[in-house]
Amino acid sequence: MALANRSDIWHLHPRADVAMLHAQYRDHHFAPHYHDQLSIGVIERGHLNVRTEGHERLHFTAGDIVVLNPGQIHEGFAEQRAGVDYHMLYLPPAWLTGALGTAGCPLPHVPQSQIRDAQFAARFSRLCRQLAAQGDRAQRSL
Repeated sequence: MALANRSDIWHLHPRADVAMLHAQYRDHHFAPHYHDQLSIGVIERGHLNVRTEGHERLHFTAGDIVVLNPGQIHEGFAEQRAGVDYHMLYLPPAWLTGALGTAGCPLPHVPQSQIRDAQFAARFSRLCRQLAAQGDRAQRSL
């Protein structure tokens, strides 16, 4: 029996639209789209291919950090039959600049969508698990 695609969304700060996704995709392909928020995630298990606007396809593996700027068009799919598990935080620019004490300033553009830093990835993954324990969750299977 094939495993289903599943995603859980936690609304961490509903008034500010701060959210976190935990995706478990086995054969899911997401069509080109973008988010209004800064998206920062970590690949927990498996492999994910992502194509970003103006870039070659990026191959993410467990422990990689994914960063997508607001408005950055991207698409992707799990590479192997085993799929991919990942967490993604969605941080609205106005909320993020306010939290950083730089309200009214533009959000800096992150030039690199793929970051390989095992220590940061482990800490970010731990943060996501802690946030999941605190937030309101909505589940759905694709």
